[in-house]
Amino acid sequence: MMFSPQLLVGLLNLPSLALASPHASPQSIPDDQRYCHVPASCSHGGDDAPRILAAIKKCNNGGTVVLDKVYRIASPLDLTFLQHIDIVITGEIHFADEDVYYWAENSFKYKFQNQSVFWKLGGEDVNIYGDLGNDKSVIDGHGQAYWEEIRTNKSLFRPMLFAFDGMHGAVMSNLRMRNPPHWFNIIANSSDILISNIHLNATGRNS
Repeated sequence: MMFSPQLLVGLLNLPSLALASPHASPQSIPDDQRYCHVPASCSHGGDDAPRILAAIKKCNNGGTVVLDKVYRIASPLDLTFLQHIDIVITGEIHFADEDVYYWAENSFKYKFQNQSVFWKLGGEDVNIYGDLGNDKSVIDGHGQAYWEEIRTNKSLFRPMLFAFDGMHGAVMSNLRMRNPPHWFNIIANSSDILISNIHLNATGRNS
């Protein structure tokens, strides 16, 4: 079974949304030399969310967070406090799919069409970008488990990868988004968002 890649973006109270050219660059240059490289978990089945949160808090307000490993995310992240920060994703982010009901219970909920998300991102002057020159820069929701479960449970919450919520002045570019359990993302209560050069793919296997 094939799912056509679509940019399914919910818009809630969004004053402006611009789709930039593939050559869009970050809006600002960090004002200091703080670089926070996030190590990946050494244990099988670990959760890298706490490491990512710690790095973002350390490099918030002028620094750069570098995600260049393969990360497993097994808990939600509320990142609505971002200020003047670059987040560089040249590795891979994978959301754990062993327990779809954990995410149904613990993902962030939105009343708009009864949606939920793994991550919430908000704040001011935020640049999130990758490098499509390699086969990395991936955010993967591992939606197959949800697509199978929803056959017998039509009310299952299936999270989107992330929400921009309360974000004002942000650039996102040069990333690969794969297999979201539901839509790819949602934008709410935000302004001046620039999104460009995003590769979207959702492919399901027959079972």
